[in-house]
Amino acid sequence: MTFIRSTATIVSSIPSRVKNITRRETIGQIKDGKFSYSKLYLARQENDRLTQELQDQTQQSQSVAKAVATRVDKAVKASKLDQRQQSKVIWPIELIVLAEMISALSGDTDCTAIAQLLGD
Repeated sequence: MTFIRSTATIVSSIPSRVKNITRRETIGQIKDGKFSYSKLYLARQENDRLTQELQDQTQQSQSVAKAVATRVDKAVKASKLDQRQQSKVIWPIELIVLAEMISALSGDTDCTAIAQLLGD
């Protein structure tokens, strides 16, 4: 029993080796003197392009969201909108104003819609 545990420890402490794996991919074929791309190759190329486009749009929307949050924070602080007792504050005023703006853009301007947005 002790030997098995020590062997397991020794085996787990051996670093794993990195293997070079050569992956072959069919790009297309020549038939009757005309080259045509493989459907799988074209699908992979499209998938790579769409993945890159999605990453770019995600980064762009994150930067826009940060800029909007910064502007809302500055506007709220400049207007001195928050005159609540700080010891009783549960939700920051910036978050409430952002939720109110998002609700107004979606067409829901009642208090329950804003509260549901904050609760989610």
